[in-house]
Amino acid sequence: MTDLLDPTNPNSGTDTNRQALVTLDVTPPISAVTGLAPVQTSNSFVVNWSGTDVGSGIDSFDIYVSTNGGPWSLWLARTNSTSAIFNGQVSNTYGFFSIARDLAGNKEALKSAPDTTTTVSPGTTPVFQTVVNTGGLVSLTWSSILGRNYQLQSSGDLSAGNWSNLGPSVTATNALTSASDSSSTSSQRFYRVILLP
Repeated sequence: MTDLLDPTNPNSGTDTNRQALVTLDVTPPISAVTGLAPVQTSNSFVVNWSGTDVGSGIDSFDIYVSTNGGPWSLWLARTNSTSAIFNGQVSNTYGFFSIARDLAGNKEALKSAPDTTTTVSPGTTPVFQTVVNTGGLVSLTWSSILGRNYQLQSSGDLSAGNWSNLGPSVTATNALTSASDSSSTSSQRFYRVILLP
């Protein structure tokens, strides 16, 4: 097949009706994981993402996750979905990013930073129950996330739901954080730690 007016004469000129326009898609798509709330009160939460492509259109996404700033791992490979439920663990911080692939085979460049991060926190779940003597000193230690702020609270009656802050909030400087209560005068007190936003 030729676009010449006279296929037997190379000098006859071209017939535009015999020509076809071909468009090449060489532009990779763009995508991102939708911003998450800083704190998740459930260890299972929904992660959403989306993308755009100026050429052939989005084919699929790869979704990556990092735990507590650690190495990135592939959570979902070549998924056509734009949301999924992630199951995390209490006190862990998770980062997410997406990589899109279009129908022409172009793939978004790998990222080095998260699109969004979030921390799983039980919120207001009581975590300590301690028996003390009148005027005794109670020391408590809990697993924590570096750089995050915590508030230690106490109550003499768990069923009443009356909680009092024990001093100012504390900032975690390592994986374990401690605080103490030197003002307890009851025979039994309950303690809880709240991860602040």
